[in-house]
Amino acid sequence: LSIIKKEYNPVTVVKLSNLYKDKIKDNQKAIDILRSAYEFAPNYLNFVYQLGFLYKEIGDTKQAKEYLTKASLLSPDDQNIKDLLQELNQ
Repeated sequence: LSIIKKEYNPVTVVKLSNLYKDKIKDNQKAIDILRSAYEFAPNYLNFVYQLGFLYKEIGDTKQAKEYLTKASLLSPDDQNIKDLLQELNQ
């Protein structure tokens, strides 16, 4: 997936991940795309948030908490992230 790092802008990466998740129903490929992008830009909030949200959707609470916690550090005032973390901690 090195092409993602070199050729796609961040919005396109998220759209591509969502395409795999929603249309093709391949959650692992969606995760792989986002993780590749995250490794390239670990401080880009949307990659971190999307990973946390996707892990939450597939039921991987541990990974969801990890990425959403990272997202909350990048955007401490984001109420949506706070709500998701609170939901995961119940």
